[in-house]
Amino acid sequence: MAKGSSGVGDIPSGASVRVNITNEQKPSSEIVKALTQYKIMAAEAFPELKGQIYNEFNKLVEGDFSKSNILGVYVPSLKKIVIRRGLAKNLAKMKGTVSHELAHALSITPRNGFNSTTTAFKRAFAEYRRSHPRATQQSFARSISSYAATAKSEAFAEAFRDFTMNGKNASAASKLIMKHWRR
Repeated sequence: MAKGSSGVGDIPSGASVRVNITNEQKPSSEIVKALTQYKIMAAEAFPELKGQIYNEFNKLVEGDFSKSNILGVYVPSLKKIVIRRGLAKNLAKMKGTVSHELAHALSITPRNGFNSTTTAFKRAFAEYRRSHPRATQQSFARSISSYAATAKSEAFAEAFRDFTMNGKNASAASKLIMKHWRR
């Protein structure tokens, strides 16, 4: 069993997930082609991480999961992102899942020029509260997605997904978290 961060599902807040991944294989050429534009967008958003972003995409695999509600997982021990086989049928969902799991992969290792994801969340929320004094951390995270409200690590992953996929149309919370992730 691989231990990782789930892409979606009814996972308890802050819990790590044990997922049995079977039938791993390299992604189809259809998936690689569909993700090429997103890979370039993510690298443009974070040029200082371009090499790592490209490296993560090179290690991407498809697999089957023991838990039916999980679309993707980052497996730190294997250092790879695994997406649910067949996810390519819904390209938007596939890109969102890969983006979310890429955020988990990028957040595992501390790096120069970037704060921890927890620090980024706390600073972004503090800035947000200056103009939204009644906001709570939950409402701040929920403004990104309902799944973002389950844990700070998921808020970061969802903010990264929103920011890299939607750019200037990303939520204010996502933009702030990404701003404070960079030092």
